[in-house]
Amino acid sequence: MRRFWLLLGLPALLLAGCGGAAVDTADVLKRRQVEARRSAAFTTATLPVIVLTPTTAHLHVSAEWQEQVSLDVRQANLLEAVALAPQLVWWRLAPVRQLRAKRAEQLVQDARTLAALQAQLNAVPEPHQGRAIALLTATRAFLEAQSRRGTVDRPMLAAFIRRHRVLSDQLLKDAAEARMTRLHTVVQAWWQRLDAGQRATLRAAVIDTAAHREGHPQVQYLMQAMGVAGEGQRITYLEGGDVRHALEAVADLAQGVELGIEGYADPLHLRQAPTAPGARQVLEGRDVRLK
Repeated sequence: MRRFWLLLGLPALLLAGCGGAAVDTADVLKRRQVEARRSAAFTTATLPVIVLTPTTAHLHVSAEWQEQVSLDVRQANLLEAVALAPQLVWWRLAPVRQLRAKRAEQLVQDARTLAALQAQLNAVPEPHQGRAIALLTATRAFLEAQSRRGTVDRPMLAAFIRRHRVLSDQLLKDAAEARMTRLHTVVQAWWQRLDAGQRATLRAAVIDTAAHREGHPQVQYLMQAMGVAGEGQRITYLEGGDVRHALEAVADLAQGVELGIEGYADPLHLRQAPTAPGARQVLEGRDVRLK
């Protein structure tokens, strides 16, 4: 029986000896490197950590000290939705030339939605309410007029967008101010309760979508509040996931930075593509511009 199993294994041994092995050894090694990283115990102390989502803030200091606070962004959401109403018009009409029945009906539905949104502005204080109503009124009128047309007048559409850009941008600034004010109130209260050692090691993570990553307001806030130059070491951005994923990402980042400094004298060495330094050196000495 033993000889039988040896005979079965002989073709594989011959293939390996001749360089024809089915297994890609380099790929196996890469997978093992990934597994080693995942299985490595997080020896770096990663607490305290603040995790921010679009609607909540979470503080993790220890197993005994964890807090969650609502950011209460209802008013900011209203202002942002109103401010983006012209952008909705642009997305609806800019890609097309002819208004087919389905697209015209979408415009009618959009106008009704904006009317319902306007009814929710009673609780919004001035001057925000006046700005929001003015923008909604103009946008609804434009939508209703366009829904009756058979074609898209591009110059008229572009003029509408440009004419209301200032008002839209002001409402977006109002929304950002409401968000930042609430966020700073929460984070400042937490900061005052941390001791000097905890403040020095505080890290943060922001969870949102890939589409919102560029210039994310919460990341901008954390950079200024924590005195950090940018995302990448003490601030982490997650495109989706939950608080648990955020804590794992923060721990992984902290360990990668620490081990990069200790082993390679470079905090980014384990946080970048393996061939990134070599690629930079190659490109510095070569003209690869397309001609």
